[in-house]
Amino acid sequence: MDMQIGLRRLELFQGEYRVTSDWRISLSTVLGSCVAVCLLDPVAGVAGMNHFLLPHSPNPRGAPDARYGDFSMRMMLATMLARGATINDLQAKVYGGAATLSTSCDVGERNVEFALAYLDRERIPVFGGCVGGGLARRITFIPGDGDVVLHRRPTVAANTVRSGDASPRFAA
Repeated sequence: MDMQIGLRRLELFQGEYRVTSDWRISLSTVLGSCVAVCLLDPVAGVAGMNHFLLPHSPNPRGAPDARYGDFSMRMMLATMLARGATINDLQAKVYGGAATLSTSCDVGERNVEFALAYLDRERIPVFGGCVGGGLARRITFIPGDGDVVLHRRPTVAANTVRSGDASPRFAA
């Protein structure tokens, strides 16, 4: 149980996604250059979150692998639609994409660009999030109210803000 919010927390790791209609749980993950997309259909009562490492699979014709955004987004969206969500009611928030490695290739930026382009192509509006910068993040998505609790890392005492304080919440 996550005592702070009174919900059972399910932890997502790299290359995973979860879809739920159980509002008694929260979905949580830690992100550096990776990206997590939180999707909510408040009408159907279906929510999902993923955690992908890179935007595109090096083998797009290979077996589906949720470590890659192109597969992760399709798999999560298909699962949500199969559980009753509709594209017209979906709302998104996007997190992560930090520049945590000093390389000439900014993986975090590419991940964010991919996620936003995918959502735009599917006509899913983005209602908030927190991307870029140089700090890792822990996010906890609370499907029942569409809120996301954000902790920026590394700090001795995490600077905790609710995403709704800095960006719009999911529409009611």
